[in-house]
Amino acid sequence: MVTGSQGSETISRGKDGVRRLPIRNCAHYLIASEELEPGCGWDYSFLADLAANPHMGGAELGKIIADKFVVFYAGSDEEATLSVIDLSMINDVLEAMGKLMTACNEDFSQVTFKNFAKVRKDTKVFGGGSPRDTDCDMVDSPSIM
Repeated sequence: MVTGSQGSETISRGKDGVRRLPIRNCAHYLIASEELEPGCGWDYSFLADLAANPHMGGAELGKIIADKFVVFYAGSDEEATLSVIDLSMINDVLEAMGKLMTACNEDFSQVTFKNFAKVRKDTKVFGGGSPRDTDCDMVDSPSIM
């Protein structure tokens, strides 16, 4: 039996679960979408893989779930995003983001602000509300700044 994995088929985005962080004390992996999940939800055919190998680890199962989800919606008009987040790495991510923000604050000039604003403008946006309440995926920001 796989333990320590928790799927989150909800309307909340994957990043929101990470921001609240108590989930990291309950599971080893978070599987969630950055976008509202399409109407059909998850492709539950991954359960056959789990039944065939009930001792697989959470990372392996998470990859199967995410891969099958993307294939399930391939060719449709639906936007399909699903992430498998290793919750043991959250502190490292938060520390790296903190260092990036500290560096940005130390050199917060009109030039760096314009560069950061351009990167933000060019990132993929999730949500769909007004520009003020959308989330953006800044994962590539340090590499393009």
